[in-house]
Amino acid sequence: MKLYTNKNVLVKAKAARRHRAFKHFGYLLILFLFIIISSIFVLNNKSLNLQTIVITGTVFVSKTEVAKIIDDEMRGFHLGIIPKKSFMFYPKNSIRERILSSFDRVYAATFTEESPSELLVTVHERVPDAVWCEGEFNRSTERRCYYVDKIGLLYDVAPSFSGPVYFEYYGYLRESPRLGNNVLDLEQIIKIQEFRRELIKNNIEPISILIKSDKSYELMTGQGWKVFFSSDAPVELMIKHLNLTLLSEILTKRVTDKKSKLEYIDLRYGEKVFYKFVEIDLSGSNVSNKPVTSTSTNAR
Repeated sequence: MKLYTNKNVLVKAKAARRHRAFKHFGYLLILFLFIIISSIFVLNNKSLNLQTIVITGTVFVSKTEVAKIIDDEMRGFHLGIIPKKSFMFYPKNSIRERILSSFDRVYAATFTEESPSELLVTVHERVPDAVWCEGEFNRSTERRCYYVDKIGLLYDVAPSFSGPVYFEYYGYLRESPRLGNNVLDLEQIIKIQEFRRELIKNNIEPISILIKSDKSYELMTGQGWKVFFSSDAPVELMIKHLNLTLLSEILTKRVTDKKSKLEYIDLRYGEKVFYKFVEIDLSGSNVSNKPVTSTSTNAR
C-alpha cells in the first residue's frame, strides 16, 4: 500500500482548486463573449436602429440643414461595432451641440424616441423681444438693427420696419455688436423688462431705451416723454417712485394743462423724483425752447 505525506496531499488540493478556478473562469469568459456577441447582433438589427427622423419647430431655421447635421452625426459606429443609429446609443449630445453652434436663432433642441425606429427632434427658436439698432433712435431713418431675445442676446439681423414693431435698445455697448453677444447683463435685461411691464400696466407705451456709458438709461415712451433711471437702483423702488409720481396731484394737473408738455421723469436720485415740463407754442405745433423749471416730488 502506497503512503502519501501531508505535503503531497496539500499539493494535490491546491492543484484541484486551481483547476476549478480556471474552469469557472473559462465558463464566465464564454458567457461574457456570448453576451457581447449577442448584444452586437441585437444592436445591429435594423428594427432597433433609427430609420425615421422627424424634425419640428423650425420656422426660420432650415429643416434641411438640421437634417444634414443629424445624418452626419449618426454615420458610422461607436468603437467600430455599435451603430450610431441605435436608438439606445445615438449621439444625442453631439447632435444638440452642433445644432446650437450652427444656428444663433436656436436656443435648445430636444429629443423624443417615439419608437426604436423613429426619433422626434424638436428645435426651439428664439423669439424676438426687442431689437438693438445702431446710431440714434429715429423711426424714419433706416439703420442696421439686430433681433434681441428675452435674455438680451443678439441672434439675427433684423429687417427695416416702417413703424414701431419691437421695443428698441440703442446707444453704448461694451463691445461692437456681434451675433451671439448680449446687449446687457441678464440682471439688467430683467430689470428693464420689469420696468417695461409696469409702464404698460399704467397705459404707458415703452418704445425705446438709450443705454448710456455712465450706467444709466433713458427710456422713451409712446406719449413723447422720457424716464431716466440708474442701472444699480432696485427695480421695485423705481416702480414705486414712478407710480407715486404719476399719481401725484401736481403732476396730474400739469399733464392735463395744454400750455405745457411733460419732457421727462428722473428717478436717479433716490427718494427725490424730478420731472420737467416745457411750454407749448399755442400758435403752432412746435415746443418752445423756453423750459419750465424742473420740479421734484418726495416719493415716500
